[in-house]
Amino acid sequence: MSLSAVADELYGADPATFVARRTELVKQARTAGDKALAAQIGALRRPTVAAWYLNLLARSGSTELDDLIDLGATMRQAQAELDMARVASLAPRRRELERAVQRRLDMVLARQGITPSPAVWTEVGDTLTAVAADASAAAAVQSGCLARSLVYAGFGEVDLSDAVGAELEAWVDRRAADRVEAEAQSPTAEPEPVTAEPPAVHAVAKLTSEAERGHARERLAAAVDETQDAQREVDEIGLAYAAAQARLRTAEAAEADARSALDAADVAAATDAD
Repeated sequence: MSLSAVADELYGADPATFVARRTELVKQARTAGDKALAAQIGALRRPTVAAWYLNLLARSGSTELDDLIDLGATMRQAQAELDMARVASLAPRRRELERAVQRRLDMVLARQGITPSPAVWTEVGDTLTAVAADASAAAAVQSGCLARSLVYAGFGEVDLSDAVGAELEAWVDRRAADRVEAEAQSPTAEPEPVTAEPPAVHAVAKLTSEAERGHARERLAAAVDETQDAQREVDEIGLAYAAAQARLRTAEAAEADARSALDAADVAAATDAD
């Protein structure tokens, strides 16, 4: 038994079974005499609904998610180079890929009879924005062991505290890299099957009428529109912040040059006086 194997099992299963199964695995580790591993397993946090959905997505072999992550890396490079025109030109593509990832996730969940609530879709959208903005956030989602949704504030790094479990932060990047390497070595392999259908969630979904589903999709469409509007505002704020940072660096450089010139003038004046 290893922490990575335990996490891989727990975060891919129905959250309704998480606590009971975690308790079993803690007991197994203690019986084996591995108290440290037992403590690590016991510290793993049950995933939120949105995090579980994203874990299923990461394990489904989603090329859409990979494309979004690649585009995010391109946008971060452009921003680092202060090429804000390129960042702005790539923003529509990023939103397009985010919608593509959501459609893919919708298909994954539909196979299990799951219809996400608008609130959960909002969390998923926030996490996808974070994935595009921050490499560590992308690695956390790719690990398939996400414990909670992520949020990008528009600047700086994404807060990953407790996002992948108390003891998973140290190996989440390696975990993501291992997945990418395995997929590259088996390009023709079938996508990893989705975890067996959770009976409790499926039973609720079966009771939902077509009319209710239609209403839920209307609310989802409205929520997606609102998310996109909010994201545009975040993009504008991010661009303004980067431009202000560039102006600050230019002003600081000009100040340094002016100080150097003044110091040189003072030295010259002192020399002439002598």
